[in-house]
Amino acid sequence: MESFILFINSNSFVALTTILAGTTALIVYLKQKADYKRDASKTLYSEITNAERVVKEVKKIKQNNNLLSLGNDAGKYSLGDSSWERLKYLFVNNFDSNEWEKLNTFFNQRDEYTKTITNISNLFPKNLELRMQSIQCELAKIATEQAEEWSKIKVPADTTDKKYTEKTKGIIEKYENKATAFKTIFIDANTSFRYSYLPQGTFEPLEKVVDIIDTDLSISSIGLKIKKMGK
Repeated sequence: MESFILFINSNSFVALTTILAGTTALIVYLKQKADYKRDASKTLYSEITNAERVVKEVKKIKQNNNLLSLGNDAGKYSLGDSSWERLKYLFVNNFDSNEWEKLNTFFNQRDEYTKTITNISNLFPKNLELRMQSIQCELAKIATEQAEEWSKIKVPADTTDKKYTEKTKGIIEKYENKATAFKTIFIDANTSFRYSYLPQGTFEPLEKVVDIIDTDLSISSIGLKIKKMGK
């Protein structure tokens, strides 16, 4: 018992305790680091697969020549901020230079895509306002023209006069045609996104970026490697 007490009070015991505490702390640290890297891998793989899915949807819309419909709810196709810049330091030893370049390219293009979608989303309210102004101007123009034409007609004593009836009939037909054209441009559901004004911004940047994003990265050797590290 006395020897045990002497051992506890010795420098050897203090050193042993320090070593054990340090070893335990190191094991905990390494486990936490491994868990964090595994979670990071899951996050990145999820961001890759989600980006591929959304971009494929937008590509399909583009192929159907219907990109204007994105103006309805462009935010729906946003990908949000990526975690690559924040997490990539964890993978410096897992990828060679070519793989690293492909990952950087993918996430840079992903960020550019999201930025473009955000710009489109922000422009939609402005374009909607311009559209309403255009509608009001067109209606005012038609009403003014029609009023001027009617004001130039002299109503004869005999309203059955042939010249008078022909003129009135011509005006009525003319503005019925204008009304039909107006409905086609502004109201018809099939042409609801037809611009009758100069829109703010274009979809050209979006068309470019969706064509260059790799939508098969998740099933490539790089994607499968990230997926494996997340297990």
